[in-house]
Amino acid sequence: MKKFTKQQVDFICYQIGEWYVQWKNQLVDYETRTHRLGYAKEALKERICGLEEYKDLEDEYDINPKTNPWETEPDFLEFVDESTGYRCFIQRHPELKHLCGYVELPEKHKLYGETNVDNEFLLNLDVHGGVTYAKDKRFKDIYRAVLLFIDEYVPYVVGFDCGHAGDLVPGVKSFHEEVYRDIEYVTNECKNLAKQLKELEN
Repeated sequence: MKKFTKQQVDFICYQIGEWYVQWKNQLVDYETRTHRLGYAKEALKERICGLEEYKDLEDEYDINPKTNPWETEPDFLEFVDESTGYRCFIQRHPELKHLCGYVELPEKHKLYGETNVDNEFLLNLDVHGGVTYAKDKRFKDIYRAVLLFIDEYVPYVVGFDCGHAGDLVPGVKSFHEEVYRDIEYVTNECKNLAKQLKELEN
């Protein structure tokens, strides 16, 4: 909870005193038997901080505070890309908190088992930051909603990550105008990667 400084308290008390002197005989209209407390309150706000400034103040007790997407997104997502039939996985880095995307390849794929990310085929795939992962992968996560523990070993996946220059990495202090790559963005990149890998299947 925010606290006032002594100077702020003194200032507010002084302004309230001035406001009272101005309004003490105007708070009630005895002829019409009505009060003017609403007008008086607005005048007090304007006296203390200026009316326009008051409108721009943040509510410390906002019931809908602004949250960052990485605080509400799932840390793990698995889906099948409909156009290729390939399984895709999205997993959050445990420390740095950025998202990584992976596509599982079938054994019949000509790139299956290729672990050199500088392979000419993997190197030329158009995906965010380029291919940075190509080997087996164990996915672990607890789905927050249903508390279902995920522990699956996948023999071979091709993957990428969103921890490159220009990416906002939640676990690292940001010094520039970086962009957070959210789960929707990574999902689309997974589908894009799956489509390219499907074209290289034979």
